[in-house]
Amino acid sequence: MGCGPVPSDVSFSDYRVIATVFNTDILQLRASFVPDGTEGETPCEGPLSVSWNGGEGPAPSVVIGDGTDSKGTLPRMRHLWLSAELPREARELELSFALGEHRGSAGLAQGQLDALRDEFARERLPIEANDGYDAWFRTHRTPQATLDEQRRVQAGWPERPLFSVIVPLYHTPVDFFVDMADSVLGQTYDRLELVLVNSTPGDAELARKVAEYQERDGRVRVVELERNLGITLNTAAGTDVARGDFVCFFDHDDILEPDVLFSYARALRDDDQIDLMYCDEDKLEGGRYVFPSFKPDFSQLLLETNNYVCHMLTIRRSLLESLPEGSSKYDGAQDHRMTLVASERLRHVHHARGILYHWRVNATSTAGNSQAKPESLEAGRVAIEEHLHAIGVPAHVENVPTMAHCYVTILDEDAPRPKVSLVFMGDSDELARGEELPWPGLEVVCTGRLGGLVERLEAADAACHATDADYVLLMDGSALPGEANLVSKLFVLAMREGVGVAGAKARLADGTKWGGALIPTTSGPRLVDRYFPEGDHQARGYEVFPHEVSALTGQCLMLSASTLRELGGIDARAGAWWSADLCARAREAGLSCVEAPMAAVRVTPRGYARERLCMCPDAAEDAWLMERHPWLYDGDSPYYQHVYDDRGYYGLGR
Repeated sequence: MGCGPVPSDVSFSDYRVIATVFNTDILQLRASFVPDGTEGETPCEGPLSVSWNGGEGPAPSVVIGDGTDSKGTLPRMRHLWLSAELPREARELELSFALGEHRGSAGLAQGQLDALRDEFARERLPIEANDGYDAWFRTHRTPQATLDEQRRVQAGWPERPLFSVIVPLYHTPVDFFVDMADSVLGQTYDRLELVLVNSTPGDAELARKVAEYQERDGRVRVVELERNLGITLNTAAGTDVARGDFVCFFDHDDILEPDVLFSYARALRDDDQIDLMYCDEDKLEGGRYVFPSFKPDFSQLLLETNNYVCHMLTIRRSLLESLPEGSSKYDGAQDHRMTLVASERLRHVHHARGILYHWRVNATSTAGNSQAKPESLEAGRVAIEEHLHAIGVPAHVENVPTMAHCYVTILDEDAPRPKVSLVFMGDSDELARGEELPWPGLEVVCTGRLGGLVERLEAADAACHATDADYVLLMDGSALPGEANLVSKLFVLAMREGVGVAGAKARLADGTKWGGALIPTTSGPRLVDRYFPEGDHQARGYEVFPHEVSALTGQCLMLSASTLRELGGIDARAGAWWSADLCARAREAGLSCVEAPMAAVRVTPRGYARERLCMCPDAAEDAWLMERHPWLYDGDSPYYQHVYDDRGYYGLGR
């Protein structure tokens, strides 16, 4: 993007403008010049000053990157990546740079600044906020010819399980009721019963419509309650009479796609060990389909942060009957609690990919307002905490203040704290500039910076094999501990059964993201939510609470020492892809990798510059990784569906 004239020896490039949730914008850019010895080391305060709208400001800057070309080109250039936070109302900018004898200035006109804002906003636009989703869904939903074929095929299946669809009714608007009931009775897989639990028999109009449907279709069964018992007990009244092999839980004002039960029944033909099923969903608002939720495959860890399984939860009846009875104290989180308890004893889970459920937005539903049922917040927290205690996890649960119905797990103060070895691929004086880590018995091993990356990785691997610690905290030297509770926040995940690797989120000095979860793309692993600003939880909350991922960057990883040895340690041949290779081996061994965004490390200016200037990883490292783990290059994963684009922001792609 063009800028105003630069009268001195400093040039500006790599402009980026990032909107924050605080009604401000973060301006990032690179300042480049030929070093002459007057500029000194990385300045504590950024040498860039930014004013706007003809003299307002100035805003100070911070240095997020500092490095010198190492490719042998002359003259060698020094590059400072700088960041400044600006008010959203800024419309034109004046930039002034001064460091030693180096000077530079530039201007950004309103049109240029707005274009930069729009550029990154388009890049990071998630599918949930894409206005084109409604048209996309109407194009991609199952065509009528396929639905007709499903009806024909399912009729000939020798084994056809019965699905009981439980719907508690409470002053349900009649038009909503009709849409709901028709969507159930119109399923292409027709071996079902619709169990209507009417808790408001005094609603004469609704009662007449319920009776009409019962008379019309023999698959409709009605349970009349004398009064409303609350959602948990109303639902239980329906499950008590259900005759199905599987029980589905369905809201009274929502709508199903006609092939959701066919999808479930087809999965059962392939795997008779499935005990729980769920599907993707969106919202229906004013006749338009909006805010889709393309869910990840089943993850107990993610379920402990929020009820992402949510609608059209379907459970094998024999499993359901083995669960403890529901209680009204879980009202508003009854499905979440049921899924948590079921997860403690189920065998297999089926995730039906594709939007098969429409959550209607209306004034009484949490689809329209996540705060509409505040009593469910505490119910959800209690349900998760009870589940953790049941499976022996020494932790408690707290609400995420900025996200209703979302939670994080905190290690209990009196929980055992085993020995951890921090293996830092750098010098001790570097590590000392990070936050002190008050973990009892923490062992610190610094490998130094002698040699290249391969030598540092080999030294780190040797240190991991030599330690007698129970857990290893690996830091690649590009980042420093960003908070005192770093070890605790990673350990509460790394200690879990089935978890192979837990990784922190790496932030630049301005709070934007530079490390964490990696997704497979056709061009190789890619960082998710690169440059996302601090405080922005993103549509899924994945920048706030932990979640399983395909792989992780290597700024800060924790895993048990025994797991690391069983996986074969750090393979230095992977070079810059060493952490992706380690995570891939963990995944291939049946272990999960977890990003812990609440655990933060701070990327150093030198660390950021090395990645920007060294073109890491290189083509040879890419080829090595692709040969050993081709699935990292296939563009799909259990946690980042193929409908998303390859940019890593959960945008609408295919």
